[in-house]
Amino acid sequence: MKRVQRDLRPSDRIVQDLGIDSLATLEILLALEERFGVALVDNPRTAGTATVGDLVALLDELRVDRAS
Repeated sequence: MKRVQRDLRPSDRIVQDLGIDSLATLEILLALEERFGVALVDNPRTAGTATVGDLVALLDELRVDRAS
């Protein structure tokens, strides 16, 4: 995984721009699940997240759904 020497941007592509491989992606998703109390790993909507902004939007949606 390459190091990003700047703040993340919503338009950053998780794999192409940030160089995050599948194992690191899984670790990130598990950490986000634990932190925010939402299901990401087994959620089919997670497959559609290509950018940091996509992932943030999904987290927001899942947190709202959980709160309802």
